[in-house]
Amino acid sequence: MSKKMNPQEFEQLRPTLRARLSQALEEEQSDDLAVPDLKDNPMWETPEVDSKSVAKLSPLVKEITGSSLRPEWIQKGGYASIFEAVTDIIAKIHQHRVGIADAPASSPSEVNEEVAAH
Repeated sequence: MSKKMNPQEFEQLRPTLRARLSQALEEEQSDDLAVPDLKDNPMWETPEVDSKSVAKLSPLVKEITGSSLRPEWIQKGGYASIFEAVTDIIAKIHQHRVGIADAPASSPSEVNEEVAAH
C-alpha cells in the first residue's frame, strides 16, 4: 500500500496535477485526430474522453504523486470532457491517497481543565 500524502502536500500538487493531466489528455485527443470524426454518427456514441485515455495517465500520476492511478477509480464509459475527467481523477486521488490532517495534540493541562469544567 502506498504511503498517504498529507493534505498540505496534496494541495501543493493539485495545480500541477490538474495542468499536467489536462495537457496529457489534450495531447491524446490531438493524436486521435488522424481517425475520422465519428461523433456526428449516431451509431458511434463515444465520450469525449474515453476510459482508456484516462488509464494511460497512470505513469504521470505516479510521477507527480508517487502513487499510480488505480483502474477502478476510472469512470466506466469515459467522461463528457477533459475537465470532468481530470476533476474526477483528482477527487479519487484525494479520496484514496491523502491522509487526514493530524489534529493538534492537547496538552495535559488543557485536558485536565476541560474535565474539571464538566
